[in-house]
Amino acid sequence: GFLKSLADGNYIVTVSAIDPYGNRTSPITGNGTVFTFTVDATPPAVPVVALASISDTGVQGDFITNVTRPTISGTAEPGSVITLVINNMTYSTTAASVTGTWSVNLATTNPVGGSTPMTALADGQYEVSVTATDSFKNTSEPGILNLVIDNTAPTAPSVSSPIATGDTTPLIFGNAEANS
Repeated sequence: GFLKSLADGNYIVTVSAIDPYGNRTSPITGNGTVFTFTVDATPPAVPVVALASISDTGVQGDFITNVTRPTISGTAEPGSVITLVINNMTYSTTAASVTGTWSVNLATTNPVGGSTPMTALADGQYEVSVTATDSFKNTSEPGILNLVIDNTAPTAPSVSSPIATGDTTPLIFGNAEANS
């Protein structure tokens, strides 16, 4: 007969034949041994994507860095294949650890089909998209990181306070780039 849709899980198969007269053979299970298979149609959870601490300059966790080929890291289903896309370049790695941790160092890792690592990213914002594909070829929805590269030094500040004063607690003021 035909099987209906099976839920995710492990299954044991036994086989027997029935002829037109209703005679049935003894059940067999895969050449005398138990024949089992697994159904897994559920994609992995969305991967967690972050700027690795080694590349996170300035305020930790703000996804702004002055590293022009940073390391991107995160977690995903253990053993899943991680596909990372940034600036139209695709990288693939395996989340081999039991905790599912992974990382891609853009300075040392060759993109898929490439023979050298990427060149330095220019200042600007980049979307990093990461998916996880499990051993059953189920692919997660993408995890997204909005990465900002800022490798340009701020403009020099200007001071507009008086140079000489008799005040023992002078007010010094001027202008500088915001957040510098």
